Amino acid sequence: MELDLRHLTKIARRWWWLLLLAPIIAAASAFLVSNRQTPLYSATAVLRVSPPVNSELNQQVFTVTTNLGETYRQLITYDPVLQRVVDTLKLPYGPSELRANVTASVIRDTQLIKIAVSDPDPDQAALIANTIAAQFIAYQAENTQTQIQTNLADINAQITDIQDQLATVETELATLNVPANASNTDAQTRINELRVQQVQLQSRLDSLQSQSNSIASGVASGQVQVSVSNPAQPPSAPYAPRTLFYTALGAFVGLLIAIGAVALLEYLDNTVKADTDYQALTGASLISSIPTLPKLKEGASQVYAVSEPGSSATEAIRLLRTNLEFAAAVAPIKTLAVTSTSPSEGKSTVTANLGVVMAQAGFKTVIVDCDLRRPTQHKIFGVANNRGLSHLLTHPEEDWEAHAHRVALPGLVLIPSGPIPPNPADLLAVDAFDQLLDRITADADIVLLDTSPILAVSDALIASRKTDGVLLLCRSGVTKREALQIGATALQQGDIRLVGVVLNQRGEGETGGYYYYYSYGPQAEAASAT
Repeated sequence: MELDLRHLTKIARRWWWLLLLAPIIAAASAFLVSNRQTPLYSATAVLRVSPPVNSELNQQVFTVTTNLGETYRQLITYDPVLQRVVDTLKLPYGPSELRANVTASVIRDTQLIKIAVSDPDPDQAALIANTIAAQFIAYQAENTQTQIQTNLADINAQITDIQDQLATVETELATLNVPANASNTDAQTRINELRVQQVQLQSRLDSLQSQSNSIASGVASGQVQVSVSNPAQPPSAPYAPRTLFYTALGAFVGLLIAIGAVALLEYLDNTVKADTDYQALTGASLISSIPTLPKLKEGASQVYAVSEPGSSATEAIRLLRTNLEFAAAVAPIKTLAVTSTSPSEGKSTVTANLGVVMAQAGFKTVIVDCDLRRPTQHKIFGVANNRGLSHLLTHPEEDWEAHAHRVALPGLVLIPSGPIPPNPADLLAVDAFDQLLDRITADADIVLLDTSPILAVSDALIASRKTDGVLLLCRSGVTKREALQIGATALQQGDIRLVGVVLNQRGEGETGGYYYYYSYGPQAEAASAT
């Protein structure tokens, strides 16, 4: 189905209650949940990471990473640092629980690291943030000092080793460098080798001693300096729960859920509506769309053409009468069957009101209750059902008017079903039914037959074959498209004339004739008069 603005508007009007209710429930739930949460405060301390002044020395002593700030950010939330904080503040929980409330982040393109701490107590949040900063600085200084001492010890060990090697070389040179060996070629070659080795060892020794002296005298210039740039202050207001934000978010999520639910329901909904293509579905046109009347009770109030003559439902019945007159101009309609696909779709109510407006238009109208299984017309008009159609079919010699009741207004006559027979379908199939219809049509202008649902039993098909036409009634939002199509196909298999389809109990959100009734009906005339 093509989705345009008009169709979307129809869907929105039909499901307005869900589109309104879901966001309200979701927003209320979000409000209640967030409002019950303990307020949380966030305090932030900022650290400044300064690289070493002596970068050359730093390369010799430290393993420099490509992102020193990111490394320190990770170290801040490690157990060694957090355990120091827990021990210092004597917190009632361990590093793991503390880590859940601590966030460290590097400020982009800066040498700054933010340490944010969340806690129900604003003073406690600031205290923990500042303690983490102080303990991390101390931890980092200790680690750096340890690393320096380790590296210095390693250099001194190398110096001692080279000094030992150098002493060995010098001793050997002293032994070889005597006048007796002056003419000895091998001795002279060894002396030259030892002197080269002596120079190399002395060079390495000088370099290591220089490094040792530099470390001892320039440790401070070779360290990465970490300092507190901005200490944490107790926050004045909680950052959570964000009641207003979560309420709005809940309403938005509720609306999305409602839209998704409506889309799914519309996709799965295969019931008929005012905008259904009835011509393609049944081969007949929709000749009237009757809106729902609220608070319609069983009995006399079902005849709304009398009790509510100015209602839009009554106007729809009048439109149905007019369209039947147009259909009769093509082929006369003296007997008209009214059926539906299933029970509880309103065919008896529509039949009763159609009979009323026919009589109001000056037609002598007879309603025959041919539903010999669940008769209703006698209840609608409030007459006895001890005699009627079933008696006339078993006693064809009797006068039909003796079994009829004048109801509602002078031009309307009702023949109730009479006692329910054991074999309704067989009784409707007898020739006596044809003869009865002939006698009634001889005295009336139009005969309306209220038949059983067509998909429930075969009674409706039997009765419809004896009429000039059939109205197929369906109920908006209830009748399945497949059921309506099957019912129409069953009617069209024989020589039955399907005059048209009537949509009953059209919803307020559906269009399909409503604006016509409102603009030109008695309500509009009353409105214009005021």
